[in-house]
Amino acid sequence: MLRIILSLVLTLCVTGCGGNYTLDQKSLTAEKLKMVEQRTGITLPTGSQGLNMFYKGEPMDPYFVANVEIPENAHEDLRTRIEQIRNEEIHVSGSPTTARFAWWKASKETTKVERQFHVKPDYYVHLVLCEESGRWILYVEWAV
Repeated sequence: MLRIILSLVLTLCVTGCGGNYTLDQKSLTAEKLKMVEQRTGITLPTGSQGLNMFYKGEPMDPYFVANVEIPENAHEDLRTRIEQIRNEEIHVSGSPTTARFAWWKASKETTKVERQFHVKPDYYVHLVLCEESGRWILYVEWAV
């Protein structure tokens, strides 16, 4: 019995004690959008609506991917701010967005601006602003 309990405790610690979660438009709160802003350094326009998010938590290599709908009247300002970020040539192997999330639909045809860069201290950020059927969608990837 003790062996089973110790195995359970060890498993919970190694897997991050349930630090992973998936959110949709109904559960992606303003608090989570604030986390996206804080971790990426990008301020989302007022009225932005979170659509989807997956967060993989601690203990090893946390990351998140999200997509956010940007209001029609705010996409130009956001686009300008993203364009001002210096793009870095970053080659990421095993990117979490690769076919894992059906809602990650950023494509070359719909992409208006894309940037990859690092923020303090060494976090990877990937932003893709797309126009999809008249809607402006910001795809965000953040990783340690």
